[in-house]
Amino acid sequence: MEDSIEYLVNNFPGIAVIIDDEYKIRRGNQIAYEAFGKLGVKRPDEYRFKPLTDIHTLDGSTAIDALRTGSPFYGYKEYKWKNRKRRILYCHLPTKINSSSRGVVILNIDFKKKINTLEDLVESFKANSHIYFSELEICLFDLEGKLNYVNRSVVNNSGLEAKDLIGESIKFFFDSEEEIELLLKRIALGNFVHTKKYINNKKSKDHLSRVVELISFPIIINGEMIGGIYLGLNLGGLIKHSDRIKKFNKIEDAGRMAFRVIHEVRNPLQEILAIAELGKINSNNEQTNLYFDSIKERIEQINNLMNEILELSNFHQLELFKYNINDIFSEILKEVFENCKKEKIKLEVELEDLEIKIDKSLFSKIILNLLNNAIEVLTNYEQNRKISIKAESKDNEVLFSIYNSGPEIPEKIREYIFDIFASTKGRNGTGLGLTITYYIVTRIFKGDIWFESNQEGTTFFFKIKQNIDKTMLISKEDTAYKGI
Repeated sequence: MEDSIEYLVNNFPGIAVIIDDEYKIRRGNQIAYEAFGKLGVKRPDEYRFKPLTDIHTLDGSTAIDALRTGSPFYGYKEYKWKNRKRRILYCHLPTKINSSSRGVVILNIDFKKKINTLEDLVESFKANSHIYFSELEICLFDLEGKLNYVNRSVVNNSGLEAKDLIGESIKFFFDSEEEIELLLKRIALGNFVHTKKYINNKKSKDHLSRVVELISFPIIINGEMIGGIYLGLNLGGLIKHSDRIKKFNKIEDAGRMAFRVIHEVRNPLQEILAIAELGKINSNNEQTNLYFDSIKERIEQINNLMNEILELSNFHQLELFKYNINDIFSEILKEVFENCKKEKIKLEVELEDLEIKIDKSLFSKIILNLLNNAIEVLTNYEQNRKISIKAESKDNEVLFSIYNSGPEIPEKIREYIFDIFASTKGRNGTGLGLTITYYIVTRIFKGDIWFESNQEGTTFFFKIKQNIDKTMLISKEDTAYKGI
């Protein structure tokens, strides 16, 4: 269950913190880190294993009640903290840290405005991009079990449109109406529900099904129940999340190792380069000078390779600004147009006229890596040479695609194509371009990337938010948690 907790904490659209039975912080998500940052905490490791009381009062905290009783506590409350009015929807879940220690998962969503009704809550959810884009399935439903809000994950996983979901009963998500009737009765009685369900969505045109670990509880404000909330962990998404974490760890470990090794290698390389320069100056032999030039050229190749490897350890806090997408591509494509013209490659560009909030440097790296990869594939290709770039927006996201008419990607490397040092170009590639692209899209921009390849060519797709949130990269820390 360790993966479930990590997935829940990392993807929760509010402050998520795990404390142990001594009230020490074991783990927090990015939103918690940003909140602590306002109190002067600079890095995640500065608050790990520190008492939560150093940051927040525990007086009257339901987290203590959850730890003391072993039962979940949840609801809506308002209170003052640091001279600031807080309005939060909270859920505090008991968990095991190890065989002899217990803890609590603290989940809080803050609201700027006072919540009095379900309509107020729906409007606040709609205004919160973290909730909409969360990998968790999140729904609000009224006392009759009718959906009032669904986020993107619910829409994507159900195979339906949001307009087809709002106003429908939450019952139609589930294969067994009896089971969901029981869930709604428990919610109506004020009970907390935590279970696993197989969801066979018969209303979807794609007839999608999935296994979900769900958490649901009633929302009571001013002593009156106004509805309920559903949080779903799609276990298929959990597997994908675990695979991504493993990839991130490999990339980050390689980057740290490369950083140490390359700095040791660069000094002797610079000495060799200086000797080659000096040798050429003092040589009057034309043939010998060619050897010196060859040495300089090879060292330059090694330097370029080391710079590419160092990119794995050299990411920074995002510098986010709004740009017109056509303006960004105009800059990126200046060099690419020349390379395509040289290789007799037809380049087509079809972009919507839209603005995106992005780190331009990292975004440019994604596009250049994919385009350079496509150009290299087509360079020795004897048939039709064509590259097509498209971008379109939908539901606050932008989908980019880069197609090349080259040969189909072999089946044997498809599963590993984004892994470090896996190359589509055999011995002619470093196997880093697609790895770096994957890392930027999924780890930094919190997006998704995939490809389709057949006899007609290959298309790489990536999807990111139209307005990227401010993000500080945080290394994954190990946790000993075994389950909620």
